[in-house]
Amino acid sequence: MTGFKGTPGPWVQSCDCDWSVDTDSSNMYTHIGPEGGEPVAIVIVTSAFDMDGLLDANAALITAAPVLLKALQDLVELLPKIVSVVTVQETAAKAAIQLALGTPASEGEE
Repeated sequence: MTGFKGTPGPWVQSCDCDWSVDTDSSNMYTHIGPEGGEPVAIVIVTSAFDMDGLLDANAALITAAPVLLKALQDLVELLPKIVSVVTVQETAAKAAIQLALGTPASEGEE
């Protein structure tokens, strides 16, 4: 992933971790990070009752982040080879990449 300075993917839910989070009774959480590594994020749902779907959905999106970033970077690199004009979608994709990399738009493209 060009320009990504964070923990490389792929990431998994419930990565190995020898510590826990005190969520005060009914809250649920899951660790996200590289398999066998320290977590890069913890997703917490403030009330465990009937919230498993919300926890799973949020965790799945965060877990997929490295894969999504790489796929979007590859697509943006390929677009100029198959499309001769810059599209709104290409501009949006480049902005999303910059957001993921923490790079302000004024610093240019990766």
